[in-house]
Amino acid sequence: MAEYFETDDIVKDYDKNIVARIFRYVRPYKALFVLASLALVLSTAGELILPIIVQRTVDDALVVSWAVVDKRALGDSRLQHAVAGHNVALGSRYFVRASTVAALSVPDRDALVAEGLLDQGPYYLTRWTQGASALPGRIRADMAAYTDEGRVHLAGPVLADGWFASPKAYVLALAPAEARVLRVLDRAAAQRNAILFLVLLSVVLIATFAQTWSSSLIGQKVMKDLRMDLFRKTVGQSLAFLSRQPVGRLVTRLTSDVETINEFFTSVVVSFVKDFSIMIGVLAVLLALSPTLALVTIASLPPVLFVTYLSRTKARDAFRRQRTWLSKVNAYIAEHIAGVSVVKLFGRHDACSREFAKRNGQLLKANLGEMYVYAVFRPLIEFFSSTSTALVLYYGAGLHDKGLISLGTLIAFVNLVRMFYSPLQDISEKYTILQSAM
Repeated sequence: MAEYFETDDIVKDYDKNIVARIFRYVRPYKALFVLASLALVLSTAGELILPIIVQRTVDDALVVSWAVVDKRALGDSRLQHAVAGHNVALGSRYFVRASTVAALSVPDRDALVAEGLLDQGPYYLTRWTQGASALPGRIRADMAAYTDEGRVHLAGPVLADGWFASPKAYVLALAPAEARVLRVLDRAAAQRNAILFLVLLSVVLIATFAQTWSSSLIGQKVMKDLRMDLFRKTVGQSLAFLSRQPVGRLVTRLTSDVETINEFFTSVVVSFVKDFSIMIGVLAVLLALSPTLALVTIASLPPVLFVTYLSRTKARDAFRRQRTWLSKVNAYIAEHIAGVSVVKLFGRHDACSREFAKRNGQLLKANLGEMYVYAVFRPLIEFFSSTSTALVLYYGAGLHDKGLISLGTLIAFVNLVRMFYSPLQDISEKYTILQSAM
């Protein structure tokens, strides 16, 4: 019999017409599809927000840093962006977030410092409405001994208009008991963010469960409908058609190929959309947090994209070889088991065994080739992920020392870079299932 599978069309990567035909089976289950889509949006948005919560907690509660702007400079065009955000007026000073000042260009910032209109500090600022008597004794004594001259620079602790301000180094030098009293609002903010983090993590968990459950249920229902249609189609064929088809081919089409369509719905469709959304979302968040450090991160991506493209090509070729030889082995087994009496009649035991061993060896090589592709690709992605993280830490530390980014932003960058590389592995692994479905 001619090698039927050598003429099989297995060269497609993606075909929108085939995808449209597959998705016709989803139409009866629109409600489940909408549920899976909404759950996907929630889980993706939640995963992108989690690093931002960590960044806000570090910058707003753990490492509180403020800069001081002289009120005379409020009309200066160079400072309009800085004073438009979170700021506090205290006497002749205007306190603004150090992370906001970091958005200024280096020449403008240096010029403002030289003109005595900006002091980068860092300063500590907290709301204090309980009066000076509620402060620890050491802080009250230092406030009484310090004479505030009203200049942009603040050398000691002051309490005015319901706000406590001091150099950050002063707060760090306090005893733990004194700092605990002073930083009560910071602890409350950290607790609120921790609760928000847990709530958001729970939402991501529930949304991911709903997405997995609904997509798996869609896959099962589509698989049932597809198998029923295929069975009716097969039993309705003529005996002449059935006699020309290898049994292994028909069995493969009715069993493993339908199971691949199930995996296409449960693993590929939702995962591809989520992975691409997370990667695009991560890049957008990185650019919003720090364009300079984001460009450093993006500059490390071309080698990763090249390796991903090369891996996809190698995986495609390995998959085609594996599918071809699997089909040949299945057909050979089915035909020779069905015709075992003919094999025995003509004494073809040894020849058939040698032929089967040859085909089985080729199938083993094809499976090992597919395994080697992923065995090389996964460590390479881990290597590039670690390299990008090292670049972020190296350049980010320099930017932090210069006051261009906050510590929370640097931590968020590390978390987001790791989040970016995780979908790359997933996309490459799911690519084989996409090919099989095509």
